[in-house]
Amino acid sequence: MERPDASRSPAQDDPNVVAPLAQFGGQVPPAPAWFVEVMATEPRRSFVDAQGAAIETLQWGDPTKPGLLLLHGMSAHADWWDFVAPMLTDRYHVVAMSWSGMGRSGWRESYGTAVHVDEALAVMEATGLFAKSRKPIIAAHSFGGRQLLGLMARAGERLQAGVVIDAPLFPPHKSGSGRPRSDTHVHRIYPTQVAALARFRFAPAQRCDNLFIADHLARHSLTRLEQDGVEGWSWRFDPAHRRVRLQPATPEIFDGIACPYAIITADRSYLYDAENISYLKGLLPPGTPWRVVQDAAHHLMVDQPQAFVATLRDLLDSWT
Repeated sequence: MERPDASRSPAQDDPNVVAPLAQFGGQVPPAPAWFVEVMATEPRRSFVDAQGAAIETLQWGDPTKPGLLLLHGMSAHADWWDFVAPMLTDRYHVVAMSWSGMGRSGWRESYGTAVHVDEALAVMEATGLFAKSRKPIIAAHSFGGRQLLGLMARAGERLQAGVVIDAPLFPPHKSGSGRPRSDTHVHRIYPTQVAALARFRFAPAQRCDNLFIADHLARHSLTRLEQDGVEGWSWRFDPAHRRVRLQPATPEIFDGIACPYAIITADRSYLYDAENISYLKGLLPPGTPWRVVQDAAHHLMVDQPQAFVATLRDLLDSWT
């Protein structure tokens, strides 16, 4: 992926960037009290069939409350929201899902926005988010934010609002992100879970001060498997999914959106240099809410989870 602002790229020789969990030797890093308390609220886990794939679905909170769907980014999974969702259940029935080819969801022969929109609609139907007196809201990070634009264009009239979170919305001349990746990539198999955890890193690369969150994400990103007679640990996501082509941001991707929406970005996100911000604001309808989470890089819910939740709450309150 082309870097719109290379000056924001982290040092590639920084151990915190290239192998943030290696120092712990497989042990769980110490966590603050707020994280332990939030994580005590575990999700209800299930699967929803969508176009022939089993879609991993997590739910928190009272199903009679208004619905909030959380969508994750590329090569991630629904458990990226485990430490966020419980902080929102006082007002919402919160649902998260793993896109096909990611997390514990089934894999497909091919992927794209159309089928991912089908998946999100199927999950909302199955979890009752469309059966409430108030229409649901969707908040989507990174790659998920691009899928949310497609979802709002197809079914925006069924939604109360959408929140696009630090999504890759590049001008056409910075469209290197649109190049598909190699067809030949396969996951490495690590002999132990400890070895695999030591190789976990964020993509795009960034430092992480909240390593207790990184550890949680890494453990849910791994699966034990046997391949070609070799047993070990590897990543859950389908490497073929990383060939999905993301088109540059043009006025057309905002056409036909029939519900309000807002943007949240991180102040240190490599996606949002001054040129990109100016370009994107020129595409948005006047008055589109835009919030910035301070002291955060692209994975802003990891860097500043409580500030992120406060920012999201502020937007949700403005619509409800």
